[in-house]
Amino acid sequence: MSKRNKLSLLFVIAIGLLIAWYTLRDIKFTVLIHDLTKLNPAWLLLAVCCILAYLFFETVITYLLVHSSNPKFTFHDAIRVPLVEQLFNGITPFSSGGQPAQLVILMQSGVDAGKATSALMMKFVVYQIMIVFNFIISLIIGFEFLIDKVHALAWFVLFGFLIHLVVIVVLLMIMYWYQFTKKIINLIIKPLRWFVGEGRYQNWVIIVNEKIDSFYTESVKIGHHDMNPISWTKI
Repeated sequence: MSKRNKLSLLFVIAIGLLIAWYTLRDIKFTVLIHDLTKLNPAWLLLAVCCILAYLFFETVITYLLVHSSNPKFTFHDAIRVPLVEQLFNGITPFSSGGQPAQLVILMQSGVDAGKATSALMMKFVVYQIMIVFNFIISLIIGFEFLIDKVHALAWFVLFGFLIHLVVIVVLLMIMYWYQFTKKIINLIIKPLRWFVGEGRYQNWVIIVNEKIDSFYTESVKIGHHDMNPISWTKI
């Protein structure tokens, strides 16, 4: 480990300790120790295993998506990506720094910016699909319990689910029904010209269409790029 990396590690640890101290500053030390001794080690171990499993699967997905178009990208390189993502999700408002940080770390690993962006977009699609899938299971199993506990606020949970569902449906439609989806989106944004000037509206149309074209192009690139079976043996 280089001197720069050691300093970075110490800096991150210092930030972590500072955040922990700030969070626990109003709690008596004796109370904290008492609560820690009452923790069930089995549940604590299960929580740690879940975190490690999450990081492992994030690493595998990143490795497969990036390695398919960049053979020099190693599994060791991929390990850093979810760790950096979690760090910047934790220290930036609304977890807004996770995606840019992943792009930067991929570029530092020698991945072309365009290919890195493509891989991150596809990873986002996978992430959204799993959120919707888990959301559906949670709503089926526990929505009545949620209504019983938080009452009307439970409908905000349902509203959040609908937002995630719309996002993944639109992304999948762009990937598989590109022309139809593009026409629908352009039709939906047409009423905006009633509220903004014609010049601004046309500028928004151009930006929206560029984003749709870019996402479709990059998804086709990754979607039609054969995953090398040997990649699994190198993990």
